[in-house]
Amino acid sequence: MYKKLSVHIQKYNLFTKDRPVLVGVSGGADSMSLLHALHHSGYQVICAHFNHMLRPGSGSDEAFVRSYADRLAIPFISARMDVEQYSAESGLSLEEAGRILRYRFLFEKAREFKAQAVATGHTADDQVETVLMHFLRGAGVSGLKGMRASTILPTFDMELPLVRPLLETSREEVLKYCRSAGIDYLEDESNTSLTFFRNRLRHELIPLLKSYNTNFKQAVLRNARALALDEEAIEQLIQPIWESICTLETADTVQIDRRQFLALSEGVQARIIRLAVQRLRHNLRDFDQASVLRSIEAAVSDSNRRAADLTGGLKFFVEGDTLSIAPDWDVLPVESWPQLTKKSVIKFDFPGVFDLANGWRLAAEIVDRMDETETAGVVIIDAGRLKNGLQVRCREPGDRFYPAGLQGHSVKVTDYMVNQKLPKRVRTLWPIVVSGDEIVWIVGKRVSARFTPNAGTARLLRLRLLRG
Repeated sequence: MYKKLSVHIQKYNLFTKDRPVLVGVSGGADSMSLLHALHHSGYQVICAHFNHMLRPGSGSDEAFVRSYADRLAIPFISARMDVEQYSAESGLSLEEAGRILRYRFLFEKAREFKAQAVATGHTADDQVETVLMHFLRGAGVSGLKGMRASTILPTFDMELPLVRPLLETSREEVLKYCRSAGIDYLEDESNTSLTFFRNRLRHELIPLLKSYNTNFKQAVLRNARALALDEEAIEQLIQPIWESICTLETADTVQIDRRQFLALSEGVQARIIRLAVQRLRHNLRDFDQASVLRSIEAAVSDSNRRAADLTGGLKFFVEGDTLSIAPDWDVLPVESWPQLTKKSVIKFDFPGVFDLANGWRLAAEIVDRMDETETAGVVIIDAGRLKNGLQVRCREPGDRFYPAGLQGHSVKVTDYMVNQKLPKRVRTLWPIVVSGDEIVWIVGKRVSARFTPNAGTARLLRLRLLRG
């Protein structure tokens, strides 16, 4: 009887025996042993082989895996795609291009065959190599925890998990299992090529590190497991902070309240930035800490408008009290700001409601007393001082107004908007309430001193900025 292989399924509750599991099988020892072990343990398995078409003999690899699946009476599916061509067209490395196409195929077929999970033959040795790769690239805890036994890859599927039953099984144990069970496997000649970063780690760096500590691999695995537990705890603690601090999330932009962000410790700030990037770039794997620190420096700077390069084609933007993570300034949304739909002067009948863009509205109503809860979004004016009714327009060249509280001094509207940290891209269509040539209210900001009520005011008009 062959030696039993350590397949950790129940420990992590990876899958059950009542539905099929799609196993990615390259023909190497790891995936071949996984397929054999699952089949002989009574699990329903589907053998899936992806041909990268990178070597002249790749067709024989496919035939080898197919033959073995037929011998075990296991369903077999395969696909061929030109990874080299996709790499050139996408600008991705061969490794990353192959990974994307391979997982795309595996998850599409898993859905088609109603599988409960996609399983791969990643071993403990792969885990060690992955942790080292992330360490050398400057990853934080998220990278140093390594791979998980079960994870969701949102880029490929939002529900089906990718599972790694051999993640705590060494490559040496896999090879012993293959020998004892009489499993033939393929030796990928590319695994010896020092062109690939992972191979240089495997054949050069890891043997060197083992000369310093013979238990080096075990030490890395212990640290990865400890960090994975820490990561899980941190994620639970960060979630309520995220829900409070995130003010907007779209397909290409995340916006964060800067004031709340600055009140956090630097460690939590870094976590928030990483989480924002993960939500925008689900398939991003390499994330160096330096870009996070650059973003934090930008956030805490005195500048009201600043940008820092992040990763994955994203940038970190500072606009007044709003922090944004997006590809560029031009795509930043304006939904968070009241805006006019066009540059024109429009009559504002009151009492009544005036519709702005993006779901914002202005409301005007006569009231019989001052509202003590007045805020930037709600102002009370002296309706008796309105000589030309009310209109709404955007700013015009040379505009000045007399902000309440400045002892009768006037300021340029352009200067006022800059001082109020309004993003440059929203100033042009920012709504301004006027009465003839007189500015009454920079909407959502300061009311004009020339229209504030006094003890002799007979008629009060309340103006409100509303959302939704």
